Amino acid sequence: MKSLIPALLAAALLLSACTGETAVSPSPSQSAPVSSARPSDAPPSSSDAPEAPAWWENISTEDLPDTLSAAEDVQAGSGSLYRLAELPDQDIVLYGYGGDSDGAPCGVLLARGDTLTPFDQVCLSAQHPMLPQLRWDDLDGDGSGELAVVYLVSNSAGSSVFELHVYRPLSDGGWADCGLLPGYYGPLLDGLLSFSYDHDENTVTITAGSEKISVWYDGPNEPDGLAPVGGLVFFRYEDGAYTAVFGLQITAGDASPADIGTLTAQVSYDGDALTLTDFRLNANGGV
Repeated sequence: MKSLIPALLAAALLLSACTGETAVSPSPSQSAPVSSARPSDAPPSSSDAPEAPAWWENISTEDLPDTLSAAEDVQAGSGSLYRLAELPDQDIVLYGYGGDSDGAPCGVLLARGDTLTPFDQVCLSAQHPMLPQLRWDDLDGDGSGELAVVYLVSNSAGSSVFELHVYRPLSDGGWADCGLLPGYYGPLLDGLLSFSYDHDENTVTITAGSEKISVWYDGPNEPDGLAPVGGLVFFRYEDGAYTAVFGLQITAGDASPADIGTLTAQVSYDGDALTLTDFRLNANGGV
């Protein structure tokens, strides 16, 4: 049987398996949270009902599939394991579990050699799924590599959301996960972006710090403002670094949100936290 990392198991015991709850995200001055709790820190009382085993308990080598699955074959709620992606040169395999988070498959098992590390996170979107993209690179410049994984976690009409996770190898063979999640970038971008509309010129102006774009607007209704940022999120990789791309949309009455441009930001990783810097606005043209 392959080994599961004890410290990460203790932390995982504190999480509800595949409920869709989002862990606290790192802020620019805060690293990803690490639990120091152990099972003995809070022993259950005799009146507590026994908890159901976590999905990753008692997994053996025989349970792990040896062929890659197609994205369409991964089913939420199936309770099955799926081989999603691999990096043979690094002896890394990413497995997904058929848990259920609002209809999306939930549960990740990261294998390196004989060590398995579980994470409770969405691994594919409920609709129009795509397999995760893996990359091994020295993202923090410390001379050692990290595993970067881009997951498509939501994909429906008018919305596509990817998540970037960086897994740092630990000395015991496990991994420390740091994800760029809506809990971090949502409030950050809401405070950064501003919207204005010039009635006489029929132009919409978006600002982000010192960046500004203005586009001509000819919609049927006067625009109300920016739609909440986070419905269109992508990541590009180039020259050893990731760029986050956020789609910008404006709302106007009952009409569907209209694309107006994008906000890009450089993704920085320092070994503990992911942060966004160097914001740039790009206009689509008239809407």
